[in-house]
Amino acid sequence: MKYFKILCILFIYFTTSKNTQAQQVQNLSIQNSKNEIRCYTVEVINEFRKQHSHAETDAQFESVMSKKILARKAHRVLAANYTIPVIFHIINNEEAIGTTPNLNAAAINQQLLQLNKDFANLSNSQYEVSINTGIRFVLAQKKPGGSILGEPGIDRINRNMPGWTDYSVSGWTTTYIDATVKPAFSWNSNN
Repeated sequence: MKYFKILCILFIYFTTSKNTQAQQVQNLSIQNSKNEIRCYTVEVINEFRKQHSHAETDAQFESVMSKKILARKAHRVLAANYTIPVIFHIINNEEAIGTTPNLNAAAINQQLLQLNKDFANLSNSQYEVSINTGIRFVLAQKKPGGSILGEPGIDRINRNMPGWTDYSVSGWTTTYIDATVKPAFSWNSNN
């Protein structure tokens, strides 16, 4: 019976003792509203840095990791599973090519390059889920009827030819674009 009492006392002592907690808390400010202790990593690192002034900072760690990520991305093989020809319909008011809104081919090529970078996840996206989609866009070479485009991927439309209103004076509403402009120059994607 004497041993039973000793075992009970020891059991109560060990189950109620603060020394049996998995994490000793010196600073109670890390406890949440439910008095639960969450991951203590940040506090341990900060304490380590106080004791070791030469320890790596978060910024230094992020710099090293960024370089490693970039190196890894540079060695990735880009998958180009789908190639999609695109056409840029440039509506103008007889402005010279290269003046707004009659963009030149270099501006179009730059935009297409950026689009391909984005779809290949080469634009340093801040989102970890970003991936290479395997989709690549190229400038269309032919019109739907099969004739060769004067400028690859560019269809220049003088708004005066179809008799559209002057957008530089009155602007175009979404309704006007959807009802008048798009139906006149939308290309059949099956051709």
